[in-house]
Amino acid sequence: DGSRAYAILQSPLLQDGSASAANKRVGTNLRIAEFLWTAEGSFRPGRELVYQLDSAANGANEITPVGNDTFLVLEKDGASGAKAKQRTIYRIDLAGATDVSGVESLPQTGLPKGFVPVRKTKLFDLLDPAFGLAGPTMPAKVEGLAFGPAQPDGRRTLIVASDNDYSPTEPTHVWAFAVDPAVLPGFVPQSATLAPAGQPAR
Repeated sequence: DGSRAYAILQSPLLQDGSASAANKRVGTNLRIAEFLWTAEGSFRPGRELVYQLDSAANGANEITPVGNDTFLVLEKDGASGAKAKQRTIYRIDLAGATDVSGVESLPQTGLPKGFVPVRKTKLFDLLDPAFGLAGPTMPAKVEGLAFGPAQPDGRRTLIVASDNDYSPTEPTHVWAFAVDPAVLPGFVPQSATLAPAGQPAR
């Protein structure tokens, strides 16, 4: 509704048990930060919510809104080509999730009794054989999600893109998927408007 903005961390924070003493990735609890739009035209911190990774080897590389409390999150491992094991797009729901903004440190895995993470529902995995994308050309950095225009049959266009880190030899991959609106309840098209000079865009 334009009153909030969200950011998701790629990996857990150090104070949330992201790494072992040997600097191995062991944490699975990462934070989603909420920012609230103020009457003065700026953002102030809101809640922090927990997103639980499927594996400590994974990261959350993109978040994009579906509706006011629902988002898509791209979770993946860091491998490329045939070694890639996960490229999952989840629909998440923030409703009912515990605000952990006042919690200094989260455990490496699991949550204390009474703590509720955001709910995750698998939408699809890019490595599903049905898509024919798995294999030697799968990039490591699949990191972009955006909704495009609606299809004539009512399905939503979902754009997924990779980041080549400015490498002249690494192509940027862009894939387009048609998503059944039934799996995107509460979908609200998002738009941005340019603001006058000196004011933030919304």
